[in-house]
Amino acid sequence: MKSTWAIKKLEEICRIYSGGTPSTSQPEYWNGTLRWMSSGETGNKFLFDTEKKITEIGVKESATKLAKKNSVVIASAGQGYTRGQACFLMVDTYVNQSVIVCEPNEKLVYPLFLYYNLDSRYDEFRLLSDGTSTRGGLSGRIIKNMEIELPPMDEQIKIANILYGFDKKIKNNNDIIRETKSRMHAEFGARFMFFKYEKGFTGSEELPDGWKLVELSEILSVNKRGLAPTYIKEEANGIPVINQRFIRDELIRDEAVQFHDKTINFDEESFYRPYDVLINSMGVGTLGRSAQVGTLYRDYLIHSCVSVLRTNTKYSQFLLGELIYSLRDQIEKMGNGSTGQTSLSNKELGKIKIILPPPAKQKEAELYFKSSLDLVSSKLRENIELEVMRNLLLPKLIKGKI
Repeated sequence: MKSTWAIKKLEEICRIYSGGTPSTSQPEYWNGTLRWMSSGETGNKFLFDTEKKITEIGVKESATKLAKKNSVVIASAGQGYTRGQACFLMVDTYVNQSVIVCEPNEKLVYPLFLYYNLDSRYDEFRLLSDGTSTRGGLSGRIIKNMEIELPPMDEQIKIANILYGFDKKIKNNNDIIRETKSRMHAEFGARFMFFKYEKGFTGSEELPDGWKLVELSEILSVNKRGLAPTYIKEEANGIPVINQRFIRDELIRDEAVQFHDKTINFDEESFYRPYDVLINSMGVGTLGRSAQVGTLYRDYLIHSCVSVLRTNTKYSQFLLGELIYSLRDQIEKMGNGSTGQTSLSNKELGKIKIILPPPAKQKEAELYFKSSLDLVSSKLRENIELEVMRNLLLPKLIKGKI
């Protein structure tokens, strides 16, 4: 019964603290064996490992602190959508100063229940600011004074396990996606890589019979950027747009999707088609990221910051994504621009030299790559459906409404 739920401040049920960053000018502090988490990694709902590692001396000579497994970490600062994101630690990790750790007293709160409560309060966190920064930020003081509704422990466990069932299935699907993409890279490398694309191809290398040296433009029927959208807030009157934020980990994701006003003209060629290859063609740090999947969850337009590639009859569309992935280092270096903004020219992209396999060789591999892309698509769609159900249940379960 909801009447049995208690109201507590977070500081009553958690130890709350932040960390620090070892000096980046001291190489002996970095590339060690100890996990170290930054605010950007709160984008992972569950953290199993960190991108960067630090050393014992880096720990001793900095303000970083160890956050323990089963703690919840909230991004207190960060660009874009980062601030306010909550992440559950599946391992111990040291943390930086841009995250706030809520280490639960497990006698009072079930760790996963705490995570789902804080995860459901993203919008609330975004509205909060301690006033010490023009960019806004969360502080330990704010977090400590926030209230949480706590059902009896057995109810906390039941609620958390229902929600975790969705997240566990999503993780399993993501593991399948990663394994499938890894096998695709290996298969493409074994069948089609006779040289290191990132070093360029001069034409002096000896090719097998039937293989040709061509420019990328010779195998493409479409090589263009999408449209410049006119965004609106009302989903009912709009069409979702794939922008550069969508392309991550070689996949097309639609978190924080925005909508183009469908009453304003748009180019029909800018609609995503199954097996299109998309490349981030503008941006700092994201230039050259590519993605290819089969069918998507719904119809999407493509943003002008993203280039769309489709092949002609000389090259299989099912192989194009792997070809572009193999060119990633070369493509990234092609960016040019001013004031830190980089831009990829479609004309220059088309000049990249590649080797064209004979049709029979492409046909041999086509079925494998198509079936792999279809598997990735099905798991992505299933994850979207699971996330929709999870997000519908989350606020109701956490508030005791069901």
